[in-house]
Amino acid sequence: MSRGHQLKVSIEHELAEGFKKHCILNSISMAEKLTQLLEAETGIRLARNKETLSLDTRRQRRNATCKIVALLEAIKDREEVYADNIPANLRGSASFEAAEQAIDALDQAICLLNDAF
Repeated sequence: MSRGHQLKVSIEHELAEGFKKHCILNSISMAEKLTQLLEAETGIRLARNKETLSLDTRRQRRNATCKIVALLEAIKDREEVYADNIPANLRGSASFEAAEQAIDALDQAICLLNDAF
């Protein structure tokens, strides 16, 4: 098995964060996704071992946790949009309060998961 080379790239922060989230949501490492893109661009195909689905290693557990965090952040974003679209005269309603509580609970869950690793 040959040893891989490291590439360093500088890109805009928003693009890097979007790429990271995309990889997490699709359960693929950034290195694997970049390899796939480079293979498609160059026409070179590399032989690789298939990844296991177990959570035996810290890295696998961290990747699983990151995926959960990304999903919770997406739910939180939708809940914030919902709350923001509630008319001003209904800001004291049960629906608005429930949305605010959900946002707070999701935020706490995200923080706890991030602190776990």
